[in-house]
Amino acid sequence: MDYTKENIIYNVFEFIETKDTKFSLCAQEHLQILAKKFHITIKKGQKKDLKKAFKDFILNNKGYNETLQILYNAL
Repeated sequence: MDYTKENIIYNVFEFIETKDTKFSLCAQEHLQILAKKFHITIKKGQKKDLKKAFKDFILNNKGYNETLQILYNAL
């Protein structure tokens, strides 16, 4: 597992548990780093359900191109 992905999972989990925005911001930073690694552009969009987006990110059945965008917007 990629170290950046581990950081994203940790920070999103902490954000869900504590609702502290510092974890949300940290997760968004790591999402941008991972997106750059895979040449994906993240754009702000509609808010999504965080728990569903987090589950989709962990499973990664749809690929990073879609899951990174959705998780970023959910945070």
